[in-house]
Amino acid sequence: MAKPNQIKNLDSLEKEIYRLKLEARNNSKKLSSQMDHLQQHYASMTSNSFFCKGDEKKSSGKANEKESFFHSLFENETFQDGVDSLLDRFAGRAAAGLDKLFSKWKAKKDPS
Repeated sequence: MAKPNQIKNLDSLEKEIYRLKLEARNNSKKLSSQMDHLQQHYASMTSNSFFCKGDEKKSSGKANEKESFFHSLFENETFQDGVDSLLDRFAGRAAAGLDKLFSKWKAKKDPS
């Protein structure tokens, strides 16, 4: 990045603005690409994280069957929708419980 003291005239300012716009566009493309990658591989990354898997591959047949079962399960759209709705319900009930708890706490704190 150019330092402010290097911009001495309008031409150098315009060049710096153009360079920054190109940099912003490149960063936007890179971020979009990374977001697409995350969305495409979310299920496998979640299962790998959940089951503490690394890059090593298991050679046993049962392990591969189990791995492929969970991989297909986590990539199933119906399963993902069910997990999302379950998490939404849980978050809603947790928020309601916390709200009730804070209301009781505030009522005890303010005796007026």
